[in-house]
Amino acid sequence: MNDRAATPEMYARVFEGHHEGALILEDLTRRFGGALFVKGGEKGRRETDWRLGRRAVLDHILSQINQANGAAPPDDADDDPQPAA
Repeated sequence: MNDRAATPEMYARVFEGHHEGALILEDLTRRFGGALFVKGGEKGRRETDWRLGRRAVLDHILSQINQANGAAPPDDADDDPQPAA
């Protein structure tokens, strides 16, 4: 295994600098970037939580790309993936 950590610049190269990476990012956005919140009591809350979890991966990718492009500050949220209650 490689000990080198992925950098924001790597995310930008893969998802913006390569035609296939851009297609994959479009597909991920289409699949996981939709509506997050679902009505319906406990069942709706579980579905909302599921969607938020899936969306977190897409949000991380986009945050890294934005950081590489100078559009966002460094993402320290990775240190604590659980938001404060």
